[in-house]
Amino acid sequence: MKRKLLTLIIMGVLIFSLIAKDSQEAKTAKVFYDNKDYDNAIDWYKKAVEKDENNSDLYLWLAKSYLADINNVNFMSKGLYSSKIKKYLKLSIKKDTKNIDAIYYLASFYFNAPYIAGGDKDKAWELTEKVAKLSPVKGHEIKAQFYSQEKEYGKAFAEYDELIKLDPNNAHTYYSIGIMHQQTKDYDKALSNFEKALSIDPKALESLYQVGRNAVFSKKSLDKGIEALTEYLKYKPEHPLPSLDGAYWRLAQIYQLKGDKNKAKESIAKAIKINPDDEYKKLLKEL
Repeated sequence: MKRKLLTLIIMGVLIFSLIAKDSQEAKTAKVFYDNKDYDNAIDWYKKAVEKDENNSDLYLWLAKSYLADINNVNFMSKGLYSSKIKKYLKLSIKKDTKNIDAIYYLASFYFNAPYIAGGDKDKAWELTEKVAKLSPVKGHEIKAQFYSQEKEYGKAFAEYDELIKLDPNNAHTYYSIGIMHQQTKDYDKALSNFEKALSIDPKALESLYQVGRNAVFSKKSLDKGIEALTEYLKYKPEHPLPSLDGAYWRLAQIYQLKGDKNKAKESIAKAIKINPDDEYKKLLKEL
């Protein structure tokens, strides 16, 4: 009994020390970040960095805050934000050359940013090799993403095959493969991979939604699509997951394909109630 009590005390001290490791500024910044108040998150992460200039993760979170906020600023500010993102990711890596998340983010920045904003695909591919050395799993993951974006699907599938060998129970991997099969219009294989993801994680919302979306595209497995979207609508998905109105829209499309106009109207009406989008109104008019 005494030994168990001592173990619990030691664990409690360790947990407290881990919690206390972050400064008050960093904790405040994270609260703002989680609440999508990125302006305040940026301000507080800057304060945190001033107090702890050698903390690699703080620079990473500062860069992530700028990245999360970049679509909320005007065109002129986007260039400034891009330079800040690159600057703080580089500082994060400088403080810890093995900070794999920072290297991953910087590689993604170089790959996706336009050239005028600092994009450089050669540098992006160089960094993927650094990622792969630190984590083969992360290396295959980022390479597959880049190949997919370049529409080099054969190479992307090869990377995912290697990723599955290393991490066979990653639901997101099967989701990503399913998305690529959708892009190449191989809807049967897409569905198979989304279902594989759900067999690993029944609450994999991204795959639940895609089973429904895939039914719309393929005009097949409509009942599976209805079942998946009905389940999806029980949750409160947050960005970047599709919104509930989008799910009702897809559900209405499936009911339309089944010839059930009443349920289609019912679903699209729910979508319009959440968001009076013109696309939704167009479908209602068709019905």
